[in-house]
Amino acid sequence: MKSSDAVVSKRITNSVLNYMIEHGVEDITIRLKVNDDKITIIAEGNTDRKPNDLDELNSLINQKRISTLEEYYSTLLGYSDNVNDIDLLGSMVDEGCINYSDNLLTFYAMRISN
Repeated sequence: MKSSDAVVSKRITNSVLNYMIEHGVEDITIRLKVNDDKITIIAEGNTDRKPNDLDELNSLINQKRISTLEEYYSTLLGYSDNVNDIDLLGSMVDEGCINYSDNLLTFYAMRISN
């Protein structure tokens, strides 16, 4: 893994963790899998309430990755305690989803390495 991919994966993970904590998610488990060609992040945790912004977040997370703005967004991502920084994830990942079922909030993101 390139050092730039390592930095981005840390920032994505930070942002997801911050989002989950701010939404009252407990017992959080994060798995980070790094291959030569991609990075996969899966986070799960328990919560009694489905976040109101799930549909919007799923839409944002599946927007096309924007390579021209990627470095700028990467710098912003994870440096704030603002939950809204999760909105930047769509420009940092190639595929993702967030799901709530049976009091379990699950986040998945995949980023193809540069």
